[in-house]
Amino acid sequence: MGNKDRYLRFFTSRKSFRHTQMQTLANIDYTTKMIIVGELWKNGEQKLIASAAFFKTKIPSTAEIALVVNEKWRRYGIGRFLLEFLIKIARELNVKYFSGTVLLENTPMLHLLHDSGYPLISKSFSYGEVDFKFDISKIPS
Repeated sequence: MGNKDRYLRFFTSRKSFRHTQMQTLANIDYTTKMIIVGELWKNGEQKLIASAAFFKTKIPSTAEIALVVNEKWRRYGIGRFLLEFLIKIARELNVKYFSGTVLLENTPMLHLLHDSGYPLISKSFSYGEVDFKFDISKIPS
């Protein structure tokens, strides 16, 4: 993950994270936390090119999402595929809403959310960030 990808995903450009911070992201329980990744094998080497996750919140039937696709691999539909796969899993776990915060400059993610076809319930802007919530309970038309 490049510096820009890291900044857009974690809202910081730092290169290392404490072990405890990473454990929160890496340890999933398949009921309240789910992470899926996109990998590329090239010349016998495995590279992580994308990840998508949801984390159930304290708000009933709601999960916060996070998604990142390496800049070199955008515009191939990977983000859309990962989002749809997350939605399928979330529905099986009775999640009805996805929410999150996106940096206003993260236009690829904003486009992905806007073009997803799912009804936007709320969106607000503050300090260069967009907070959103959308309904995943119905298949978009």
